Amino acid sequence: SDLATSVHRQQSAIASTKDELAKHRSTLQDHGKALEYYQGLRVDLATWMGALRELDSMISLAEEAQRRWEVDVTWKKLERFFEWGEDCTSVLEKHGLLESKFTCADDSEADQTPQVDEFGRVVSSKAAMARMKRLDRRQKMQSQRLRNVDNDMISSCINEDNFDVREVDEWKQRNKAVNDAVALIPNSVNEDYRSIANLDSLFLEWQRLYPEDFKSSFAQMSLVKMASVLVRLELCQRWNLLGLSRSIGGESQLHVNEISEFRWIQCFKSNDGTSLTKDVLLQIIEKEIVARLLRSLSFYNEAEGGESTEHLYGVYNPFSADQTKHMCAFLKSMLGYMSTEETGTSNSCEKTIESVSVALLSLVRKCIERMTIPVLNPSNIKRETNKFVTKDGAIEFDSETNDAIAYASVVQAKELCTLVTNMLQFWYPIIRDKAGDLLKFVFTDIISHRIIPVIQTLQTISNECNCDLGKTLISDVLDAASGLLDEEEWMLQAAPLRVAAQTMGLSSGK
Repeated sequence: SDLATSVHRQQSAIASTKDELAKHRSTLQDHGKALEYYQGLRVDLATWMGALRELDSMISLAEEAQRRWEVDVTWKKLERFFEWGEDCTSVLEKHGLLESKFTCADDSEADQTPQVDEFGRVVSSKAAMARMKRLDRRQKMQSQRLRNVDNDMISSCINEDNFDVREVDEWKQRNKAVNDAVALIPNSVNEDYRSIANLDSLFLEWQRLYPEDFKSSFAQMSLVKMASVLVRLELCQRWNLLGLSRSIGGESQLHVNEISEFRWIQCFKSNDGTSLTKDVLLQIIEKEIVARLLRSLSFYNEAEGGESTEHLYGVYNPFSADQTKHMCAFLKSMLGYMSTEETGTSNSCEKTIESVSVALLSLVRKCIERMTIPVLNPSNIKRETNKFVTKDGAIEFDSETNDAIAYASVVQAKELCTLVTNMLQFWYPIIRDKAGDLLKFVFTDIISHRIIPVIQTLQTISNECNCDLGKTLISDVLDAASGLLDEEEWMLQAAPLRVAAQTMGLSSGK
């Protein structure tokens, strides 16, 4: 009947209304909980931002102080080494002992006419006086270093002798001041706001409760930016990858050998295994670690817009075996970590390897172009213990000429061979797929055009005293290049090295 139908319709409407009411009540409760949660989250994030902003300002100052100190130490050492080569080239040229030289285009095209200053004095005489002053400093430091040591003064010439105690002490003081300042930074913020685990947990809870809101608000980007501040703090405390403080006898600084040793890596991994944590880790590694490594390798980096004339040099010395071992070991561990299925993709690794290869080649090329390499005319030079004389023994060279001959025959040979060994033995296995241009430069420009002529003069002089230093150096280069000599791609470029080795009685098949 109509009455029954009407009653049924009303009952259905009442039931539907009750369902809608229950749904709205549930929605209101959810909104209430969300409102309450977001109000608390807003307070938490504001507190975190304030704490991190405070840390960020101090960390930035510490990073700049550390960078300037590292740049000063590294490039003072390199510049003094380059300067030493220029001094020795001038001395050898003056005494007719220079057969040829490799130098940058600007130097080779320099005007040979005498130059005078505003008082009419010949500038060359002032340059000679400055050169003698540098020689005196070098010999004084060498004598102090080898005091009471039965050692060959000539073979023991090293670039560290170009720095006096006062300069090294200043570096130590600056290093200590920076380390002391870094140690005070954490004291300015409550310990709870220095914990990456706490910060990560805050965002993980947000993602778990409101995943759509989390995604739409780009919260992951905020987490990366905020966590990076705490990562940079630990880098200030423990990033002593190149061991510069150790190289000058300064205070020992905490350092890591592998990327997994960083506390922030361990905190992220222990917190959760979600994709959020993995993505954030990879982004932080690319943003802070990869970028820092590339800055270390960059020869210079002009300010934005190219208007600044200040060059922000990198801090890696490619002639240093110790720095190379530490940097390559860390880079290898980082790439291994990035390439694992849990944390990264092969594309990230390939991009990093390519960037490292380009930066490394640029750095090595600039250093070689900056380096003046004198090639001796050994026809009338003979070595006697700690000095050089003419072959008939009639003339004993003065201290300045002895220093120049020692540099041209021994010092630069050692440094160039160390550079090549660093590239072939340590860098090449890591950047193998992107190392073509670097290998071509090493085999052609460094080994064939520079090392072999220098080693040949060293061998000529050394044969007079049965010294096998040149043979030892070429043997070291052969060992470093052993995996490349028989590869078809590099057989032609490696031919001069193979011939030089055979001439010295060495087997190129080792």
